[in-house]
Amino acid sequence: MKPSYVLAGIASAVWALFALIGYRSIEDLRGQHLAGIASAVWALFALIGYRSIEDLRGQHVPGYPSSGQVNFYFHFPIAVLLIVLIALAASHYRSFKVPAIILYALSLAAVVPYLFGYTGGV
Repeated sequence: MKPSYVLAGIASAVWALFALIGYRSIEDLRGQHLAGIASAVWALFALIGYRSIEDLRGQHVPGYPSSGQVNFYFHFPIAVLLIVLIALAASHYRSFKVPAIILYALSLAAVVPYLFGYTGGV
């Protein structure tokens, strides 16, 4: 699968979710800006991870990419992205609005520890 197809799939899923949710008022957009930033960051990490893994596979080095690399560079960002999108969908219910905003903030706070491993440490 080409990276452009992955990016197009992620983008279409995000836009479909926004269209499904719909905007009712300006007050509904407060948490959604944070969700948009978080989903864009983690979608970018997933795309970069996918391209890195495919480039590594193209070099035909035995034992690479390992399953840990695939999990860290691709599966983890996809999982965080899905959590953010599910929280975005649930945030239109009044009782889920605050927990969704907390999840957005936690996903953005997880970027810094993720980058330590992503860049090889200190």
